[in-house]
Amino acid sequence: MKKKSSNFFIISKWGIVLLLFIFQLCFAYYVFNYTPQQKNPSSLLILPQPSTKVIYTIERDLVTGAPDGTISYYFLDEPTPSLLPERIAPQMPTLLWKHDLASPIHSIVMSPSMAFVSASTARGDVYLLLSSDGSLVWKKSLGRQSIVEGIGGTFGDVGASAFYQTVVVSSSEEGQPEKTEGSMLYVFTPASSEPFWTFPCKAKHMRGAPSANGNRVFAGDSDGNAYYFNWKSNVPLWEKNLGAPISHVRIAYNGNKMAVALEEGNPNILIFDKNGNQLSSFYVPEKIENLFVSFDVNTVYAITERTVYGFSEKNWKYTLPEKIESVFIPPHGSYVLVSGKTFYELYYGRAVPLWQKEKHSLAFCATPNGEFTVLSREGNVEIYDNLNMTPIGSRVLWGIWFGIFFLLFIFLIPKRHIPTQKKVWGIALLAGISGIVWSLLGSTVFTPMGGAFIIGMVCLISSLVAVSGDGSLFDILLGALAGVITGVGSGTILAIAYWVLGAEMPLNQEFFFIAIAGLKMGFLNGTVASVLAFIVSRIIGDRFG
Repeated sequence: MKKKSSNFFIISKWGIVLLLFIFQLCFAYYVFNYTPQQKNPSSLLILPQPSTKVIYTIERDLVTGAPDGTISYYFLDEPTPSLLPERIAPQMPTLLWKHDLASPIHSIVMSPSMAFVSASTARGDVYLLLSSDGSLVWKKSLGRQSIVEGIGGTFGDVGASAFYQTVVVSSSEEGQPEKTEGSMLYVFTPASSEPFWTFPCKAKHMRGAPSANGNRVFAGDSDGNAYYFNWKSNVPLWEKNLGAPISHVRIAYNGNKMAVALEEGNPNILIFDKNGNQLSSFYVPEKIENLFVSFDVNTVYAITERTVYGFSEKNWKYTLPEKIESVFIPPHGSYVLVSGKTFYELYYGRAVPLWQKEKHSLAFCATPNGEFTVLSREGNVEIYDNLNMTPIGSRVLWGIWFGIFFLLFIFLIPKRHIPTQKKVWGIALLAGISGIVWSLLGSTVFTPMGGAFIIGMVCLISSLVAVSGDGSLFDILLGALAGVITGVGSGTILAIAYWVLGAEMPLNQEFFFIAIAGLKMGFLNGTVASVLAFIVSRIIGDRFG
């Protein structure tokens, strides 16, 4: 009877642990999706740029356009690393060059290779500049207001590789200084200011988009016609009428998938493959004011008067209390920057903003990975470091609960599995300290403190296992395995710590990303630590069992 009672007590203890674990997951889901983050990014930098209307970023390159026609090109320096979870304030951006276009700027884009910047002005001029120094590659006066839709291509030379860069410009009938019949699509290359080809259209409105690799161009017009081009020719590979005016078009980075927004109908968002076959469709019960897609078109965003709709594996929407005036969505990430009377930074799937600013922003953007957010407000360009984390109330509360759960789990581990010999712990602690030093001297995907924590724990546990056996070579394999398990475990703990401190990635994504990195670090460092610890234990002539 005594034995049964003991077994029942053990089962009850593990049952409590399981219930607490389920509670942790539910609490984390609620905290991330339904509680405000209660912080704005820190490390604010201010550039005096009055009334900047256009901002564009790729990686750490920042381009701004002022109303007087001045383009300014900055580089965002790497923030100073720190042993703390926070990063010390990034350095003030370096101004690389300025170029005066002598007319208000209508649009600005940068090539994916960061080799070129292209802009259009209010008087109908299109410019192509070198990103390296701002020098003029060419200028073309189209005589009509135009939008530079994008630059495709991955090569940066103006010479031999120039034709891999396709600059796509669209011009519609509306908004022209004088009566202009129909619309026009232009495709340029860096080799000449003369269009490589043009595609005239009788419709009043036309929009186009190049693929990021520069091989394909997709376009649609207000008569409902969609066109898919090889960049080398103005003869469409295919075209079809969709039965309703097309307001926006988007294309995947490789040109294999396209998205269109229709002004009417159900559905009013259509996805096509490179052969013109419809893959999927979505419906938004309001007029679509703008359309954004991820690089692979697996996530689609539709912007209406007050709501941001997201379509992916999990559909999502966020409604602002006021009219949306401007939106920016980086193609790499899940961040949504939207502004009405207030600026909001949203994250796909969250029911509340990550952070917000109460005053309206004229223009804004974010680096593709969401590292920096750039706002134009009150006569300044403001740069926020999104990765500088600070503790957040609801997440900290969740972290305390997790700490209680973790301590209870440790308490339930049978004590007979923990070695007691002092020399065993001496070698293990030496290995752990060595791992920390090695981590700080090298570099990992984590902050210095994060990498030191994972590698230090891996070296300590793997060496502890390697020298606690019977002295056979099999102990090295056990030590390496223990390193892998420790790497995943400590990586998971680190993911939780980052999340509690304000990381904007959902907790399950934090787990996956950091646990996989911890697994790799655990295998490599655990194997090395096990071998060295085993050799040291043999040299000093002791066996620990």
